[in-house]
Amino acid sequence: MSFNTESCQYEKRVTGLPINTGYEWKVAFNGQWGGDKGCNGGANCYFNSGSTGTVILIYNPYNSQLSSQTISAICGNNVCETDETCRNCLNDCGQCPSAVCGDGKCENDETCSSCIIDCGQCPICGDGICQTNENFQTCAQDCPNELPGCNIFNEEFCPGGQQGQQFHANADVYDKRWQTPEPGTSGYQPSFQDYHTLVGYADIIYTSADRLSADVCLEAKHRYPTTVTLTYYFDGVAQMTKCKHYTAAYTGILSTMIIGNDGSSLELPEIDLLWNAKPVLHRIGDYRNGQKGAVAELFGWPHRDVKEECQFLATAGYLGVKLFPVQEQLMSTQPFENSMNPWYFMYQPVSYKLEGRMGTREELRDLINTCRGLGVRVYIDAVLNHFTGAGNDLNQHRNPVGCVKWGNKTTSASVDRQSPFYTHAYTYQYNRNTGKSPSNEYPGAALGPEDFHCDRPVNSWGDLFILNNGWLVGLTDVDTSKDNVRERQAAYLVDMLSLGASGFRLDAAKHISPEDISAILKKVQTKMGGQLPDDFFVWLEIITGGEAEYLWQRPAWYGTMLENILLKDLGSKTEVDKIKIWDGLYPVNPYSNPSVSRHRVVIQNDDHDQQSLAVDKIYHTVSMMLIGNTCLNALMSGFCMLGTCLTTFKNDLKQIQFQDSFCIFRAYITYVSGGLFMNSLLLQAIHRYFTVIYQNRLYFQSIRFKLLLICLTWIVALLYPIPTIFTGDIHYEISTSLIIFIYFKLVRYVHKMSNRVTLVNTLSRAKKELKMVQHTVILVAILVILGFLYVIFILISFFTNPPKYHFRIAYVFIDVSLVFVLMALFQFTEPVKASIMRRINRQLNMIAAIT
Repeated sequence: MSFNTESCQYEKRVTGLPINTGYEWKVAFNGQWGGDKGCNGGANCYFNSGSTGTVILIYNPYNSQLSSQTISAICGNNVCETDETCRNCLNDCGQCPSAVCGDGKCENDETCSSCIIDCGQCPICGDGICQTNENFQTCAQDCPNELPGCNIFNEEFCPGGQQGQQFHANADVYDKRWQTPEPGTSGYQPSFQDYHTLVGYADIIYTSADRLSADVCLEAKHRYPTTVTLTYYFDGVAQMTKCKHYTAAYTGILSTMIIGNDGSSLELPEIDLLWNAKPVLHRIGDYRNGQKGAVAELFGWPHRDVKEECQFLATAGYLGVKLFPVQEQLMSTQPFENSMNPWYFMYQPVSYKLEGRMGTREELRDLINTCRGLGVRVYIDAVLNHFTGAGNDLNQHRNPVGCVKWGNKTTSASVDRQSPFYTHAYTYQYNRNTGKSPSNEYPGAALGPEDFHCDRPVNSWGDLFILNNGWLVGLTDVDTSKDNVRERQAAYLVDMLSLGASGFRLDAAKHISPEDISAILKKVQTKMGGQLPDDFFVWLEIITGGEAEYLWQRPAWYGTMLENILLKDLGSKTEVDKIKIWDGLYPVNPYSNPSVSRHRVVIQNDDHDQQSLAVDKIYHTVSMMLIGNTCLNALMSGFCMLGTCLTTFKNDLKQIQFQDSFCIFRAYITYVSGGLFMNSLLLQAIHRYFTVIYQNRLYFQSIRFKLLLICLTWIVALLYPIPTIFTGDIHYEISTSLIIFIYFKLVRYVHKMSNRVTLVNTLSRAKKELKMVQHTVILVAILVILGFLYVIFILISFFTNPPKYHFRIAYVFIDVSLVFVLMALFQFTEPVKASIMRRINRQLNMIAAIT
């Protein structure tokens, strides 16, 4: 950018942009002047190229503000302006000079056809040379099927970035559908059937409240719907209409197929009907018809093993068992972030086929019937918010930073049942079936590019728009506001209920709007005969952290607002009571969601999220436990120093010059408390180091491991000062040096993460830990700044006689700095702050009873 001496601003004129197109930009200083400058806390700034494609980008160095100015040329104002030439504005720029073929300049009306000497040979598709104006889309014979250099496609991000209001997919994505390779082409396998031109699913609609009759409809979508006629097969019998009625007299497992008159065909998964599921055996106990009881989560157990456990669960009195997601899900043949197929891959759907990592549809059916026959209900983790993570699909990918490449993933289904799946992220090759850049498509679920939100990261947990419409840690976010998507997801839930499932845990429900959740459940209710089963319930995963006040208090998005929407859609309180909430804070903090009836609250004592996030029932998280340890040690250190100051002040008043019997003990306790405080900060540094660098080794992040370290720090602090007390030698405190070293290594590690392929949620987690590092640096700065006078008085004491007065004055500043440290910790630790403030507010609002 060049400096404008008149406006005292830096400016950059950009020309030749496509007109009326949105772009983003920011100013980079290569590490100087405080780093990069953007909009709203460092985000990219948005601008539009306008009608001329010419824009001036402006940076004001005095207030660090970025702005843009569109340049508009006006033909006819007698000024030959930017982007005006003799060709497009004769009035302003004058007559074009005559072109001379052979002067070495391709000018005016010269072209490759009229003057090959000046303009070069015209590109000829098929000559084996990828020339100017040729690319893979215009000439696949000559040009490579990929972007040049290390570039990747960036066509499906939301216009306007985080500030934009669009959340539906971009308008051109529909043309990118049908990416599956055709039979006989590269990458095709038989299980892909004819997904390149035909997709569909079975929709079960029970026609009575007793669910003893149903219409089974085969919903299909063809690439060429106006020219192709479809025929529907039910158990091999053909018909031209898509629906067929069944009653309880049908006791088989239904097979279906769709065939087009163009030769395309699609065989759908087997269809189970609820009246064929084994009835739930009645057991003695207060289960409230399935609305009360304990549900065991068997973490990652195969279906066959869960089936063998049903007898024990029944004998132990459990209401039911909860399974991991059972839909077809992400798998890999290569390690991913130092793990082979980590557990969270099961929460990245590929399709809604019941072919999960833990077993097949047949094994799931057997499990459910076995458990129901013993009186144990089965609940399933349902993932509706998203599909696989960006860059986890069948495409080839590369990171534009460093050009690091990685290949495709596969799925949990057997080879003869696997589905294709595609995302747009980190791709650099055009799709050979569409000739366009890749997009988000999951043919096995019959969802295409238009059924997903445009790509926007979730970076604001207090903004409902971003929370509901953003891509959670890079996971392809489903547009649940679309009616066809709601129909598809309701059909998926009804499919599992028809197998005999009794309910669901709805994963990542916080990232689906209350309106969409209610609308999907309304469609489930309709498909189940107009009423949810009596023993049915679903619990929504609404993990609540520092944004609790937004979720529950203003305007109670998932409290009263959701309940009112559910009541309107489902029609009765009895039905609404079947839609329950797990918010992650109940029963530890029962006042976090006061608007939710206790009948609709689920207590989830332990699960994969709580273990992976190291949640503790007393301190909420390991991080909170470590911060609590620091606060306790800071208070102990402060009180010890305050006690020492008061004792010496009393001795000064009495003019006591000799050493009293408790002098050594007070010194020892002061050294111990100070050591504990510094060791607690060291422990926080160690925790963040393990969390970022060894994030898959859960033991290092467990409560047990951290309690062990806390005990060790206390033992070290108790033993370390003993030589100092009895020998008088100086012993150096190494905690500070270790903290600086660990944080230095941590910052360098996170900086390098952006230069290699890294899962988005891992990088996000690392950056979150760096935010905590920033807080720690502020705490250290408080200690240094407020403790500066302490150092001054300590130095003075070496040159005065007696030195004790300066020692005593010095410790006053240490106490003051500790007070400010505790205040900063209170401000930084949002859960603790919110909990304390709520308790204070409740105490202020209490009214004493008059008797």
